[in-house]
Amino acid sequence: MRPLRSLMIGDTDHYLSPYIFGVGQAMARLGHWHSSVSIRQPPGVIEQRIADVRPDVLWTHMLLWPPGGASRDALLDLVVAAARAGARVVIHDGDC
Repeated sequence: MRPLRSLMIGDTDHYLSPYIFGVGQAMARLGHWHSSVSIRQPPGVIEQRIADVRPDVLWTHMLLWPPGGASRDALLDLVVAAARAGARVVIHDGDC
């Protein structure tokens, strides 16, 4: 059986997020493949990472209120497409 694949789309490079950090640690400890992509990347870059990883689980951070010029509508379109392709999507608002 292949390992579970997960992908985090979030504000991964701007500050140390306890949520992003914890998800990465948990996925590694469970033996799952985990990758992340910054929500500040252009939609095409995020779309390509989703295509490359083909995640079983898609974690999100700040999806509904993205920072710095990111388009919420474009991000939602990417997440919906990933869900239709079989990914389970976890929407998380951000950090406390």
